[in-house]
Amino acid sequence: MPEKRLWTYPRGRPMGFKFRRQRPFNNFILNFYCHQAKISIDINGNNHDSSQQKEQDQTRTLLIQELGIKETRFKNEQFMNQLESVIEIIEVTMRAGSLQGIQGHAEGPNQ
Repeated sequence: MPEKRLWTYPRGRPMGFKFRRQRPFNNFILNFYCHQAKISIDINGNNHDSSQQKEQDQTRTLLIQELGIKETRFKNEQFMNQLESVIEIIEVTMRAGSLQGIQGHAEGPNQ
């Protein structure tokens, strides 16, 4: 399962950031959430390819963004085949998110 494979990375507190796994948020579950950097990492399986699921994902993303949280989405295949690239994207997002968080922008799911 890609979430378990990825969890080894944020579990080590990359760049000093603490991540929560399977964090409740409104009616959704964030796969990985970092309050300090205000980022959510979502891993999508094939079930996210349907038009209904894409619409739900878009609604979720808009809600998350309204709170100042940057959502980064990846497909399972990216985690399985391009893990180094995925980690690089996550680190760039964390750096950008930490600057936003330091400036005191929106509140997200509780730490």
